[in-house]
Amino acid sequence: MSDCQRFRFVILGCGNRGQYFASWIKDHPDAGSVVAVAEPNPAFRRRVAEQHGLSSDLCFERWEDLLDRPRMGDVIVNTMMDRLHAPSALRAFPLGYHMLLEKPMATTPEECAAIDRSAREHGRIVSVCHSLRYHQVYH
Repeated sequence: MSDCQRFRFVILGCGNRGQYFASWIKDHPDAGSVVAVAEPNPAFRRRVAEQHGLSSDLCFERWEDLLDRPRMGDVIVNTMMDRLHAPSALRAFPLGYHMLLEKPMATTPEECAAIDRSAREHGRIVSVCHSLRYHQVYH
């Protein structure tokens, strides 16, 4: 294991992007581990849970149910539907989560400002992920 900190990741949204990040984390154990997931599709949720050996009490159908619990990890990987980015981020920052937020940050400028304001207020890091930025299709 490397000398760097290992993070405990919580994944909100286990669709294509969420599964990509879950696989990357599995392939890079020095970065950390997935400790909980929230995903409405049971097959997607189960796939990530099995990949990371998560028990059923760490797997949630609804992101709200996961965020109703005390903080379970260090970083949320938020790959949910765009319209859910702001409500989930605004619930996560007060709990102490940092966030990797899939683009777009939110669906309105006001929601973007609210996410930024909340992250700053709670001393949290939010990074908007442009995961396909260097994909060959864009070059």
